[in-house]
Amino acid sequence: MYDLAAGPQYTDLNVMPDQTYTYSVTAVDGHENESRYSETVISGVTRVLDSPARPVAYQLKANFPNPFNLYTRIEYDLPESAEVCISIYDINGKFVSHLIQTRQNAGSYKIIWQPENLSSGTYLIRMQADGFTSVHKCLFLK
Repeated sequence: MYDLAAGPQYTDLNVMPDQTYTYSVTAVDGHENESRYSETVISGVTRVLDSPARPVAYQLKANFPNPFNLYTRIEYDLPESAEVCISIYDINGKFVSHLIQTRQNAGSYKIIWQPENLSSGTYLIRMQADGFTSVHKCLFLK
């Protein structure tokens, strides 16, 4: 971001106090011409802006709406960076699909599940993250 009064600025939303970070920057003009990357700049944290509180525990929240027809929203919290797997199983425990299977930073997340080629019925949403496991039932109605 460029502020005419203050000059170029960059806000990194994933920093922690008392840490040092290195950055290399480039500029792109209105014609999509890009400059060479700068020399590495070392910076300490100058201030931490107010942001939503970091979750204090792993949590898989109840999906909404439930029962649902076209889609349902699944929310979950991670108190720390973790390998996250959110999977869907049918009521008999048979695997249906992975919705998320990746490493994610601490924070609160929302995903949308839109079942395709599935029958109406009860399904299980399972979240696993670094030793934490939680399961919720949901009802899909066509």
